[in-house]
Amino acid sequence: MNELIQYCNKITNDELLNKRYTSSSEKEGFYIGKFYSFINTNYRNLMSFGKAFREFESVEGIDRLKWPKKEKSNQEIHKQYKNPMVWTRLFEGNQNTFKKTLKGDLFKQVWDSNFSNDEKWILALLLLLDSNLQNKYQYFKSFYEEFLNLVSWLNLDREIIFIEIRELFMSSNFEKDILASDLFILNTFYKDKDFLKIFFNSTSAEKEEFKNHIFKNFSKKDSKQCFISNKFFSTKFHINSIKDELKILYYSNLISLELLKNNEDIKFDFISEYCRNFNLNDLKMLNFIKENLFTIKTILKNGFSNSSKFEKEEEAICDLKSLVLGDDEPQEKEVFATYINLRSPSKRFEKLKPFVRKLNNYKCFFENINKCWYFPEKKEGNNYVEIHHLIPREFSGNFGYSIEVAANYVSLCPNCHRMLHIGKSDFKKEYIKLLYLDRKNRLKKCKLDISLTELEDLYFIN
Repeated sequence: MNELIQYCNKITNDELLNKRYTSSSEKEGFYIGKFYSFINTNYRNLMSFGKAFREFESVEGIDRLKWPKKEKSNQEIHKQYKNPMVWTRLFEGNQNTFKKTLKGDLFKQVWDSNFSNDEKWILALLLLLDSNLQNKYQYFKSFYEEFLNLVSWLNLDREIIFIEIRELFMSSNFEKDILASDLFILNTFYKDKDFLKIFFNSTSAEKEEFKNHIFKNFSKKDSKQCFISNKFFSTKFHINSIKDELKILYYSNLISLELLKNNEDIKFDFISEYCRNFNLNDLKMLNFIKENLFTIKTILKNGFSNSSKFEKEEEAICDLKSLVLGDDEPQEKEVFATYINLRSPSKRFEKLKPFVRKLNNYKCFFENINKCWYFPEKKEGNNYVEIHHLIPREFSGNFGYSIEVAANYVSLCPNCHRMLHIGKSDFKKEYIKLLYLDRKNRLKKCKLDISLTELEDLYFIN
């Protein structure tokens, strides 16, 4: 019997395996069969964020205690929207009230305008590019790079793959064409490298027989004979969600190539190509981008820049006396030059990271736990350490006073710094707790009162 069909039957007949391959949520165990982990019953495509935005906007500025609740369960109706709206940086706030960011205002402008749905789609992608969805920094860029690594590992031709992706999402008969495509297999078994290796090393005849097996059961809606039918007829997934995933991948690729070509600048050529593909007026969208160029370029830089976040200088904006002496006292909030809470560009204060490093003796906070390894920096020869905001800068709007105080700065070696930003939740949870216990009283003196649970929420720790 065809080895591919045998593999598929094994999954179909094993209850646990079946669940893993048809799960729409990472919380259910281990999703395998989709590209983007945010795709689920609430967010089947990018346009779903528009609906969620509208729903969450209805409780903007309202104390959470007054949010409407479901009659039977007494659960908050809008709770399901909170994390996605904060992760996408469309809203900011504390645990009780939320307000739109500048980017949120821009997103609202797009959704309130007379842009068509096709026009809204590409603008939504542009505005969501810097999202930290699913606890992943630079989520869209992170997945795009993960996809490229898989393509390379399978010895597939990147250029041909993206040509096929475009042909598929532009197809007038998408459902039929996607089921006959290798990309459907890549999507369905995305996290299963063992199967993918077998599939792409199989003969054309073996592949064709396997695809016919899938198509036959899919056409009959026979979920008992093939787990893939069960997946798409269980309401958890929709075949058109794959079209959206392919579009995101394709335009992520164009954006990445354009940034690379223009030395990390962007000319928005991908917008022009998108408009050609969907018969749209590119002038209309390019004018919108031009009017909001500062904000949109900041989003692109934060979300899809090829430069490492950790290699760039973070600007410490605070009072010099407070920083150097290590005094813990409240500081008036400054306006940061970011799209999150900037209403008009303002002067940045002097960079003061060298003072923070010196205050911490050029050592990592976790040195005694992790036996951190250092290397001498080129300029001064001191240990190279990086300065981390315990309360992340993107949540500065949650507080009435500035988070740019010495109490909120932590000296870390590069490895520990990366761990706090991109490490798994269960792994970094204890490290966050150690930092919190060390700094909570100092932060309180600076009128930055925050509980451990609230701090964990800022790091998307489940």
